[in-house]
Amino acid sequence: AAEAEIEELKAASAEADASAHLDTENAHLRRRVERLRAELGTLRAANAELQDTCKEMREIAVEGDTVDPELLNAALAAELNALKAERKADAAEMQEILAEMAPLVEGDRANA
Repeated sequence: AAEAEIEELKAASAEADASAHLDTENAHLRRRVERLRAELGTLRAANAELQDTCKEMREIAVEGDTVDPELLNAALAAELNALKAERKADAAEMQEILAEMAPLVEGDRANA
C-alpha cells in the first residue's frame, strides 16, 4: 500500500512538473507573440503613413499639379514593397505562433 502511494505521489509530482513546464512555455509564447504584435503594429503604422502619402501624391497628379514622375514611381514602388513586407510579417507571425504551439498541443494530446 505504501509503495502504491509512493508511485501515486511520483506520478503526481511528474504531472506537476510537466504542468509547470507547460506554464513556462506558455508564458514564453505569450511574450514572443506580444513582441511580434508590437513589431507588426509598427510596420502597419508605417505602411498606413506611406499609403496616405502615396494617395496625396496621386491626387496631386490627377489635379494636374506638377509631380515628379520619378518621385511618384518611387513612392508607389515603396508602397508595394511595404505591403509585401507586411504580408511577409503576417506569415512569419503565424509560423512563429504555430511553431510554438505545436509542442504544447502535442503535450496536451499526450496527457489526454
